[in-house]
Amino acid sequence: MCVSTVPTTPDDDVPRPPTVDNAPSSGAARRHEDIVRLAAHRSVVRVEELVELLGVSRMTVHRDLETLNAQGRVQRVRGGIRKITPRLVEADVRVRRELRTAVKRALAAKAAELVQDGDVIVLDDSSTVAAMVEHLVLRRDLTVLTHSLAAMRTVADL
Repeated sequence: MCVSTVPTTPDDDVPRPPTVDNAPSSGAARRHEDIVRLAAHRSVVRVEELVELLGVSRMTVHRDLETLNAQGRVQRVRGGIRKITPRLVEADVRVRRELRTAVKRALAAKAAELVQDGDVIVLDDSSTVAAMVEHLVLRRDLTVLTHSLAAMRTVADL
């Protein structure tokens, strides 16, 4: 049995798994983030635990787990899921693109604000830079140096 090392309160020395906010407005995307967060703190998360924590049906949990497994965000195992090791996640840009999306969008928007019309910029092939490229379409006369085919396609019309 794997138990999270996250205490429930600063005064609580007993390790407890993180709780999940199951507010009525939580949709599939919110559930997916909650599930991935739980998997990150525990080796294995069981379907029955997710049903109880998320307050949804078993079939909903199964659909969510299949979606997350297909996206490479968790690994499906009999009766539940387990976390994907960082080594595996780093290897797949499709997975990295889906992680920490809110932070990446915020960083990308802020970075794009620093780029002025006529600038020369160098872009890598990271998932954060991929989010930034979308904001560059508003700039004119940019010179962009990159080895990212996706970034090249997006900025080709600048």
